[in-house]
Amino acid sequence: MNKKVLLVTLIISSLLIIPACRTKAPGTPLQDYTGVELTYYKLHDNSEVISPYIDEFIKTHPGLKINYRKFTDQENYETTILNEMAAGKGPDIISMPNTWFASNYQKTTPLPQEFASIDQYDQTFVSIASKDLIFEDYAPSTDQEETRRIYGIPLHVNTLALFYNKQHFEEKLPQRGRPAGNWNQIREETPQLTLKNTSFTGLQRSAIALGTANNISLATDIIYLLLLQGEISFYNQSLTAAIFSSDGAAAADNKAFNIIDFYTSFASESKPNYTWNKFVTSDAPGQEIQAFAKGEVSMIIGYPETYQQILGQIEVLKNQGEQTIVKDNIRISPIPQITTEESGSKKSTYAKYYAETVSRNSQHSELAWEFIVFMAQQENAKKYFEATKKPTSRRDLIEEQSKHPIYGVFVSQIGYAESIPMVNAEKYREIITTLINKINTSGLQQTDIKLAQYQINQLIPTEGVINK
Repeated sequence: MNKKVLLVTLIISSLLIIPACRTKAPGTPLQDYTGVELTYYKLHDNSEVISPYIDEFIKTHPGLKINYRKFTDQENYETTILNEMAAGKGPDIISMPNTWFASNYQKTTPLPQEFASIDQYDQTFVSIASKDLIFEDYAPSTDQEETRRIYGIPLHVNTLALFYNKQHFEEKLPQRGRPAGNWNQIREETPQLTLKNTSFTGLQRSAIALGTANNISLATDIIYLLLLQGEISFYNQSLTAAIFSSDGAAAADNKAFNIIDFYTSFASESKPNYTWNKFVTSDAPGQEIQAFAKGEVSMIIGYPETYQQILGQIEVLKNQGEQTIVKDNIRISPIPQITTEESGSKKSTYAKYYAETVSRNSQHSELAWEFIVFMAQQENAKKYFEATKKPTSRRDLIEEQSKHPIYGVFVSQIGYAESIPMVNAEKYREIITTLINKINTSGLQQTDIKLAQYQINQLIPTEGVINK
């Protein structure tokens, strides 16, 4: 069996939703990969998580060396990748943010077409993977029938959900004992959970961490979530311009205006749902998580990793002799929707995740893709969830993982997860943060939203968000 046939057999057996099969014919000698090295960059995952996959893969690729480098700082990670790739260097395998692919997929090498078809990919991975990671081939051959190509394989998909303090809801809203499933009810019930006082902040306990930017870690992601739930197009159809504030309606009827107004109302003293302000916590990252751990806020919005961050804060606070909530009162519910379930409108949650891809600079792109697909096999995907608690990207593991007592909520939302491609996620974040801060200080004007849209449009190249 030659190398190409071996690769195809491996890929097809791992992408299709069928039991794993042999990747080599009996008696076929293993190829010697001595002198071949792959470099793999990834954020957060310890080498203890990745090393078992490397060790297992090398068993069928003797002599191969895979150098894994873990990064802990997101800004440093992303800057390093872009700088090294621009210099024609960098890793073979990159774990890349899903929002990057539209503008940067030309810097990567697509999955070889003989490895898996678009249909096989879509049958195996959740739909957001196809939406975020499949693009028109930037260098199609003349005899190529399918011009779309796969540029990434996600090992997980993170979505936003609602963390809440069970005790607070049993005390104040015992008729349900949990948050409402839609934002209007959340807003209406906020006064019942909010405890005011005469302190500097004016708040003894907040109902939910919403309304500001600097002391809510995921404020920008929450704005994206609400825009998606409101079915507001962030870009025009060709993705050449941001249009989220351009529906032409007056302020009272402008969808984006109403979304931003809803969000900031939770930090507006003139609104009945006022429950949060810039003084409740400091501006340090993750302070709303600490407030939740202290029992000073009943609800926060977070990703799967937020659960461990809450537990970590509880441990730190206990060591400092401070009061904390008990672990059993940490509960998670699906992200609320703008409309009620009875309305029949579509559901949406915001997804932020990383997908593995191969650099265009790699000298061993097929081998690098082979390793990525090996990691994404069903059994290996199960092990990845067990090690990281990051929800699966594979359709055939959703039913099993959705039963998990903590992370099952996130898995159950994957089917309606959405995202927004970005030219520069950090610049977008700065623009949205400035918008929210301006509103918190001087109130909301439609011109403020139009200015944010204009500033984002200044970042978009002539050819659009998708770098063709």
